Amino acid sequence: MLTAPLSGNLGNNIQIYTITRIVADKLGYQYGFNRHPNHDYYNGTEQLSFLNLDYGIEHNYGYDDMPPGIDKIWNETNMHYIFPNGDEVDYHPYCEDIWQIEDGTKLMIPSCQDARYFKGYEDKICEWLRYKPEFDEQCKNYFENNPLFDDNTCILNIRGGEYKGISKLLIRKEYYFDAINKMKAINPKMHFVIISDDPTYASNIFNNGYPCFHFGIGADYWLLNHAKNLILSNSSFAILPTFTNKVVQNVFAPAFWSRHNISTGYWASTDMWTFKDYGWNFINREGELV
Repeated sequence: MLTAPLSGNLGNNIQIYTITRIVADKLGYQYGFNRHPNHDYYNGTEQLSFLNLDYGIEHNYGYDDMPPGIDKIWNETNMHYIFPNGDEVDYHPYCEDIWQIEDGTKLMIPSCQDARYFKGYEDKICEWLRYKPEFDEQCKNYFENNPLFDDNTCILNIRGGEYKGISKLLIRKEYYFDAINKMKAINPKMHFVIISDDPTYASNIFNNGYPCFHFGIGADYWLLNHAKNLILSNSSFAILPTFTNKVVQNVFAPAFWSRHNISTGYWASTDMWTFKDYGWNFINREGELV
């Protein structure tokens, strides 16, 4: 059996869940989780309750605990870099050794946000991350009958919240304007709807020029998972709903991810550029595709 502590908010939780299941499936192990996250903003509430997840052999052990039968720990590699401009970053490279993990191991996953981990598991991931039928039906009834959401809609997923206190992390406003211009070049009829955890902040970027919503963590996820056109922030929230989106046609994301704002041009804290193989386009500070 393998386990991994769910930690952080939805984007981190669903990444940890998915990576652990891939490793367990590939190596022929069972798996099990405590569905209540540690170190989050929701006081341990199950954030993925809108999905019909199989948590395997469930347990209630905490972040630092070792459940029965778990006697080893695998830590994702972390490299700490200090750059000449004074910037510091924790970087998590792709770890080949994840495919040699022994039975009875707890995986400690701060990132693993690299498309190479998903390769060959695209269909299984979609199966594992199915919605609860009643939730899926509610979303379909609401959004498919709402004139705001049609084939010409582009969803802007803007992260505010605690990012606002981190200048190197909060995406530059200019990035969104660059991405909008590229979407309009593809389709002049494109119109834009903002989905954000922080509607007040997101609306102010465009002086309330676009409709802005936070429908709730599950409905926001569903929209990203069904939109044909997406402009992403550098939040992990959007990674898996975009990756499993079967109808998306155009995706723009910030180059260099969590260091888009830094001019030195290095990827942090992970190699998000690997999602280019799934049609993602990355825009740099000059408004160019990289």
